[in-house]
Amino acid sequence: MSGTTLQGEPSVLTEVVHVVRGEVDQAPTVGHGRGGSAFTAPALDLDRLVWPRTEAGPAFDVPSAEIVDLLVETGEALKADREGLLAEALDRMVRVSPLPAEVLERAYAVLWRSFQRTNLHAQIDHELGGADVLDGWREVRLPEGRIAASIRCNGSCAG
Repeated sequence: MSGTTLQGEPSVLTEVVHVVRGEVDQAPTVGHGRGGSAFTAPALDLDRLVWPRTEAGPAFDVPSAEIVDLLVETGEALKADREGLLAEALDRMVRVSPLPAEVLERAYAVLWRSFQRTNLHAQIDHELGGADVLDGWREVRLPEGRIAASIRCNGSCAG
């Protein structure tokens, strides 16, 4: 999709690609934003973004340790950016973001840190209740001893 700048020159809109359930979304694109920060993206079908409760999610049976290993490798790949994909993403973001390029450059330069093993384990422990909650079931007991809930995990939970 393209338009015209205020100077009458043709402009090319940044195209945003959506990946839904592991596949590139081929839905017709919709324009967003104005002027130099305009971009196109497929119209979102919210029903396609959420798995039905009758289906297990895509990684429900994968132990959290394997997911952490994959995310650590992802961080290392982001840091190296051998294919230039992160640089390309930054370039596209600079075109459409209201933030100064320097701010985005700093954020992208340290993005890999979010995927460090210690940070991931801290998130799992403090935000999700621990790997045992992710990998098995845990009973939650109230002070008077009755069971309030059983929390779904994928393996064994520490009581």
